[in-house]
Amino acid sequence: MTPSTPAAAGKGTAAPAVAGPTVAVYGLDLSLTATGFAGPDETLVIVPGKRKGLDRLRFIVDEVSRRQDEYGDEQMFVVEGPSYGSTNGHQHERGGLWWMVYDRLDHMGCRIAVAPPATLKRYATGRGGAGKAEVMSAAWRRLGYEGHDDNVSDALWLRQIGLAHIGHPDAVAVPQLHQDALAGVAWPEQVAA
Repeated sequence: MTPSTPAAAGKGTAAPAVAGPTVAVYGLDLSLTATGFAGPDETLVIVPGKRKGLDRLRFIVDEVSRRQDEYGDEQMFVVEGPSYGSTNGHQHERGGLWWMVYDRLDHMGCRIAVAPPATLKRYATGRGGAGKAEVMSAAWRRLGYEGHDDNVSDALWLRQIGLAHIGHPDAVAVPQLHQDALAGVAWPEQVAA
């Protein structure tokens, strides 16, 4: 498997900015084994292979950051926030990855919005407790996603959250109950066109 496998296509207080073609919005679902990435023209899964420890973290950070400068004058990443109640193991390493990616994007001048897992699920399905299959099913129906990777479907929804926030024409219409989830996102100070 290649390292990056292409896939088929102030908390709630910031006012939406008017978007223009120069704003690039990305969705990022961080994972130690298969990070989902959705950008303006690309969706993919970043797979670190057999790398472990710091080598794995650096690989993922580098793969994410090398894609960010391809589009637009201003860039915003909507990153899924940490799952504080997770008991899957490797919590320390997952936390390290999250902060390393956040730091790199911040250092590169990207705007960063953080969407808690329940916010992502609610925006996609209308239910904050929805399962991965429900989120993916919503991506198939509403976004036209044809793949089967839940990391990519999450990344696509994270990107949609950002597009909706800035009023971008590529944002898909969702019911008001779903839109209400946007209030749970920690937005960057301002994203301008």
